[in-house]
Amino acid sequence: MATMAKRSQGPVCEDTECIICFETLEGRGGAVSLPCNCKVAYCHQCWDRSLAASMSSCGAALCPSCRSSMQVDFDPDSRQLTFSRSQEGGSSGFKRDWRKRLYKQARPAQIQLLQDFGKEHPPCVCGSRLSCTSVRERVQSFVQEEAAIPVTDQEMDYLMSRPPIMCDICNQQVHSEADVWTCENGRRTVLHAVAYDVCQACFSRHTSSTRPAQEDPEDSDYMLSEYESDSSEGDIDLESQSAEQ
Repeated sequence: MATMAKRSQGPVCEDTECIICFETLEGRGGAVSLPCNCKVAYCHQCWDRSLAASMSSCGAALCPSCRSSMQVDFDPDSRQLTFSRSQEGGSSGFKRDWRKRLYKQARPAQIQLLQDFGKEHPPCVCGSRLSCTSVRERVQSFVQEEAAIPVTDQEMDYLMSRPPIMCDICNQQVHSEADVWTCENGRRTVLHAVAYDVCQACFSRHTSSTRPAQEDPEDSDYMLSEYESDSSEGDIDLESQSAEQ
């Protein structure tokens, strides 16, 4: 199951190759119908990754050509991303809300995928796969992406006392001694431009043949870890964390 853009009306482009990867568009599912006025051709994968990179760097999905701000949504029925011209531009409120909106839209589809596929080959809602790793390894990966300098063992122990990883199903911080299922696509899709993680408890609950009734995670407040919310604005401040000890 690959997450692609739903087609919509847009400028007609006669290019036969993606402007980024130079692969033929026919062999990559055709060109994305752009919501802006650009008349260049992008394959779905390059368009997706370009918006993901923009989300990670500046907090908004900007067209790589004209820099127009895009609204990205997830259609749970087709399990495809949809794109439209944002009316709010790069406002601070819009930048804060994009992750909350997208993850909430994708959550029921991810839960359904876990229930359908079980524990053997669990797919991510983006079309990639979820792989199991220890929380410590996941935190190390997170730090390598966010920190400009290597961290010391003391700093890593501090991070492990309150891991900066949140489950994107239950919105709770993962337990330091547990495993976590993380998408192999990492940040390379605008659907989850700051990665995607499922805690062991949620994974076991939704892949089990007998699932107990539980509170709908959509009814709870969407929570971001202090570290992850800070990381959208800049690097982790490890010096200040060490000073607190």
